[in-house]
Amino acid sequence: MKRSLICLILVFFCFSEINFAQKFKGMFYLGINSSQFDGDDFAGYKKPGIISGAGVNYPLSEHWSCQGEIFYSRKGSKEISETIYFLLQLNYLEMPFLFIYHAGVFDLQAGAGYGVLISSRLNIGYGFTEIDDIKSYDVPFIAGFNYHFTEHIGFDFRFNYSMLNVLKEGHVGRGGFLKGYNNLLSSSIRYFF
Repeated sequence: MKRSLICLILVFFCFSEINFAQKFKGMFYLGINSSQFDGDDFAGYKKPGIISGAGVNYPLSEHWSCQGEIFYSRKGSKEISETIYFLLQLNYLEMPFLFIYHAGVFDLQAGAGYGVLISSRLNIGYGFTEIDDIKSYDVPFIAGFNYHFTEHIGFDFRFNYSMLNVLKEGHVGRGGFLKGYNNLLSSSIRYFF
């Protein structure tokens, strides 16, 4: 599985460089997530995480382009009070494909992705333990916008929500829920080249 993923990543970047290097625009980015896990009986985007990745953008017309990316994203859930300590940490390698509409310094974006679960850990007050309740993949819907400060620097804001249940069949989440969905807001600074 890991070997296939590495090959997919290499093909992704080599394809853009070898065949269409003059039309593709590349990018690197780094940012933060604010996430929750729908199905854990808690509410609020309280779990911070990081997002870091790279991508390529291919123009289709003056106002439209398509974009492929690969990035690391930390998702999960957090609820800490006097009576509850719950910290769910889900680490994904995600590969979204987006359609972008360019309107001056703003870009509107929407698409879907495929995420591979790298690790899943839970801390209920006694330290982190690995858990196996989460499926090894996620298929999120993604929508957002990008604001270009300059030709090379931009700010990106996105909403990302699982289209499929990420809890394994037969596993029961907190509060008796049989389904769980990653739900996050992310913002990042992007460098385009």
